[in-house]
Amino acid sequence: MRLTYLITLCLLFLLPVVVTGEELPIDITADQVTSEGDGDSITATGNVRIIRDGTTLHADTVSLDRIEETAVAQGHVIVERKGETLHGERVNLNLATQRGSITHAFLEVKPGGLRVKGDEIEKSGEKQYSVSRGSLTMCEADPPSWRFSAADISIGEKYASGKHVVFSVADIPVFYFPYLLLPVSRERESGFLLPRFGASSKRGFFIELPYYANISPSQEATTYLDLQTKRGVGLGADYRYLRPNSGNGSANGYMIYDLSQDRFRGMVFEKHQEYLSPTLSFKSSVELATDQDFFRDFGDVSGDYNRQLLETNLFFTKNGEFWSLTPQLKYIYDLTAPNNTGTLQQFPTITFTGIKRPLLDPLFFSLDSDFTNFYRETGLQGQRLRISPLLTYYATPSPFLDLSLWGGYRQSAYNAYGAAGTGGNFPGSVTTGATASSTLTRVYDLSGGGAQRLRHVLIPELSYLFVDAFVTTPPSYFDYSDKLTNQSLLTWSLTNYLTGRFQGADGVSEYRELLYLRLSQGYDFQQSGRDLLTSGVDSRHLTDLRLETRIAPVKNLSLQSDARFNVYDANFSSVDLATEYRDDAADTVALGYHYATSSWDYLEARIGIHVTPQLLVHYTGRYIVPDSRFLENTVALEYRHQCWGVTLSLQNRQNATQFMVSFTLAGLGGMGKSKAY
Repeated sequence: MRLTYLITLCLLFLLPVVVTGEELPIDITADQVTSEGDGDSITATGNVRIIRDGTTLHADTVSLDRIEETAVAQGHVIVERKGETLHGERVNLNLATQRGSITHAFLEVKPGGLRVKGDEIEKSGEKQYSVSRGSLTMCEADPPSWRFSAADISIGEKYASGKHVVFSVADIPVFYFPYLLLPVSRERESGFLLPRFGASSKRGFFIELPYYANISPSQEATTYLDLQTKRGVGLGADYRYLRPNSGNGSANGYMIYDLSQDRFRGMVFEKHQEYLSPTLSFKSSVELATDQDFFRDFGDVSGDYNRQLLETNLFFTKNGEFWSLTPQLKYIYDLTAPNNTGTLQQFPTITFTGIKRPLLDPLFFSLDSDFTNFYRETGLQGQRLRISPLLTYYATPSPFLDLSLWGGYRQSAYNAYGAAGTGGNFPGSVTTGATASSTLTRVYDLSGGGAQRLRHVLIPELSYLFVDAFVTTPPSYFDYSDKLTNQSLLTWSLTNYLTGRFQGADGVSEYRELLYLRLSQGYDFQQSGRDLLTSGVDSRHLTDLRLETRIAPVKNLSLQSDARFNVYDANFSSVDLATEYRDDAADTVALGYHYATSSWDYLEARIGIHVTPQLLVHYTGRYIVPDSRFLENTVALEYRHQCWGVTLSLQNRQNATQFMVSFTLAGLGGMGKSKAY
């Protein structure tokens, strides 16, 4: 009996043991385990591991109270539970309630990448922590590249918050926040985003403080406070949502009390589409501003600060098997006019379309019709009704020839008032035409090189259009489509497609368009000049010779052109050239040239290049050739670290210069372009 007791005692001290209770499922493994009393108190030393209901405790020494289920651990303490890991020197933890504290602690939350250090971390619940004199970061490096520090930090399942928070980069304090709320989950969570700040010749020094709200799985919003030393305090919002049946929408708004003009100024943009049934849909697009100069004063990029008009559209679409009905409201805000009282509005336009359908095959019938009520405060107003039936005949006289013939009639009715000489009139026109084309194809098998096969398609086409307009009195001129011009235009074109089949890296063949080339020209028997770029000025028989190309000689390089050549004056009427190179590292170089007689003549460039794997240089610019000046120049340096990034940008444009700084932090995002303007 004594020998058995001695052997059991030796094994207790020399071998790891497992103590499992039916009422208390706690597993203990250690080099040495001793117990006191009835075994309610246990002391384990040497490579201690305690597992209880998903919680694993590692330490050099652990004192465990089995009744209270509390553990006091010291030396190389590690507590692991559901993706969270606590490191420290000493821990006092209730294994049942998950409450306790750990000194000189380090907390790592794997799902979100959060890392927290503190003199003491108190665990107050399953995923709740309080940190004394601590810091938090999303950086894996030690020391971290950036961190938030505070005397007291509270961490929950979704957020971390603190008062009197200091943001530091490489241990250098950069920002101070009286209060900060940060998301700590990789999922979309509400919280403050990083500020964006800079200086502008129009706005002065400015800082934007954004807050992101995850309203629901189908809704999110970003609001921001915009502080400007020259203009005042602005408030903006960007709201996005998803609807059932693939509906979606967004809304953007911004409002500021402009100190320089002593008035409120702002804008609202909205987009929405709703599918009410498989055949009925509603769409809206709203663009409104308080004044015509708003975008010139507050716009940041090309396309915003040089807007010429705002357009609001609201319309329903009802589709049948062979028809479509669309009632629409359109409101135009002309930003270039002295005021908007003379801008023509359409309240409403009702369009009915009869979709092309066979009458007697191969004869097809289609119908276009619309009714518009035109309104403006001053100037010509009225109503217009147009009906345009069309018959089309398709034939294939031979395997190499496709033929189509069409004939239609358009009847218009006007009721115009608000200007001298207006009234009712009923102009009409007859339209006929024909097209003959052929499709010639040849395939070339290649050996060697990247391409396996080339396919060349050649499409010659000849078309004729005849329009005979009969007008008893000059029609009211609401828009360009009202202008009736007799036409007799013969047009030829030659279109080439070159497509290659290539062996992909994964062994799967891929197809790529290598060349698109279309050459076309017309002969105008009426000399109407309608097909010329300088319409009504250069009315001659031959239209401009037009060349359209798309070339992709290699996978990452593309070139496009659209040029019109005046054969009488032997010069170009218009030229559009664009080329872009994008490699696998996303480096991009894009150049363009745009020219039209007396309208515009400018160069543009867009460049984004990795100087190093971490440093990127961005440039965009537009250069006006006749004036020998830059319309816009923007240079940006972007540095991307493992867990943070910073972008410095300088923009120069007409009458405005702006410098901007923006940050991004891993796991927290950054302040991007949330405004619509």
